Amino acid sequence: MAANKKEHVCKQCGYMTLEVKCQNCGSENSIADKPKGLAVIFNMKESEIGQKLEVKTNGKFALKY
Repeated sequence: MAANKKEHVCKQCGYMTLEVKCQNCGSENSIADKPKGLAVIFNMKESEIGQKLEVKTNGKFALKY
């Protein structure tokens, strides 16, 4: 990863990514730059927070965006 790339948040699913297109849901036009709060999901099947956020994959998610 390049050190100068800015992390973005998908407004559709909250997934945090370095790309313009969300790798989680595929959304291209709904990217936010200022997330509020962060949840890192390591095991989505057993994560209570992951269930509340309705995530379907492991990764970094913004709580508000």
